[in-house]
Amino acid sequence: MFYDLLAILICIIILIIYLNTKKYYSVQGLLIAILCVLLIVFKSKEILINLNFNKILLPVIIFTIISILLLIYLGYKSNSLRIPKWFFPLLLIYLFFGIGQQILYQSIFHNSINNLLNNQILSVFLTSLFILAFHIDKKHYFSKQFKLMIFPAIFWSIMFAIQPNVILLGTSHGILASVYYIFIHGKNIIKEKF
Repeated sequence: MFYDLLAILICIIILIIYLNTKKYYSVQGLLIAILCVLLIVFKSKEILINLNFNKILLPVIIFTIISILLLIYLGYKSNSLRIPKWFFPLLLIYLFFGIGQQILYQSIFHNSINNLLNNQILSVFLTSLFILAFHIDKKHYFSKQFKLMIFPAIFWSIMFAIQPNVILLGTSHGILASVYYIFIHGKNIIKEKF
């Protein structure tokens, strides 16, 4: 119980630091990395990577494809349907970040909440809120990114509750984040954040 409470507290601290970080190459970015490593050490037994994904593979693939098509459609409507030269570096970075974020959101936060409350429905709800909190734009609280993340946050949390595979969920997250930044955000996020 103590480690679960500590993990949740560290997750909230990471969220607060993240929301106040402009660049990942900064003191705040280093602090986030250190806290994430600390969490992994504390919760290493629960981060066991489950490579079995037979129950969630098809729903995650269908969800990811539909979401990509939605993002492409939204990009088409806003005349921002161009693939810039920084797409593939972004995809590689966000595949790594997506898996890392799902470890934080699901393996650490979701499992800690569920260990404390022993209620999977409430754990899914609170984890979804936690994911959404990372996607709040301080200037526009209900930005496009926030609105577009509501369903994925809930979906990934439910899929994790069904079968905890952060590799598959993180890959979906990384692909969708890359497509979002290419077609919706439209600016080079690598230059903005690194």
